[in-house]
Amino acid sequence: MKSKKTHFLKLISESEVGTMLLGEAIGRQVVIPFFIALRGELGSGKTTLVRGIAKGVGISKVRSPSFTIIQRYRGRFDLYHIDLYRVENAEELVPLGLNDIFYDFEALVVVEWAERGEEMLPKDRLDVDISIVGKSKREFRLKGRGVRGIELVKNLRKALLCAEGVKLVNIRGAF
Repeated sequence: MKSKKTHFLKLISESEVGTMLLGEAIGRQVVIPFFIALRGELGSGKTTLVRGIAKGVGISKVRSPSFTIIQRYRGRFDLYHIDLYRVENAEELVPLGLNDIFYDFEALVVVEWAERGEEMLPKDRLDVDISIVGKSKREFRLKGRGVRGIELVKNLRKALLCAEGVKLVNIRGAF
C-alpha cells in the first residue's frame, strides 16, 4: 500500500531567485488542465512564484493582476493568473466568469489569495501555502490534491532534488 504522505512537500527558498526557480520547476512539470491555489500574506512571494511558473511554461513577462483580477498569457499553453485579493467572497466570482476559467480544460490556472474563493476551487489541484521566515527566506508547503495533484508533487520532488536556491526540508511531512 502506498503512503498517503507522499503528496506533501515542504521547501525553503533562501531568496527571490530560489522562489523563481521553484516556480519554474512547477511550470515545467505541470500538465494541463491544472489548477494551482496560492495562499500567503502580502509580500510572501506569490507573484514571484507565478513569474517563475510562467517562465517554466514559456512566458517571459508577468504583471500582478491585483487591479484587473485576471491576466491571461500564452506560452506552451494558456496561463490564467488570477488575484482574488480584492474579492470579499466567492459569490463575487460568478459574474466574473471565474467558474468557467477555473475549469478551463486547455489552460493552467494559478490563483493568488485562493482562500477567498475556496468553495469554487477544483478538487484536483496543487495547494501552495507560503510563509515568510526571513527577509528573503520563504517556506513553501505544497499539497497535491487528487490524482493529478499528487502526481505533480511527486514529480516536483524528483526535479527539485538538484535545484540550487531551493532546499527540500521535509518531503513527507504533513502540514
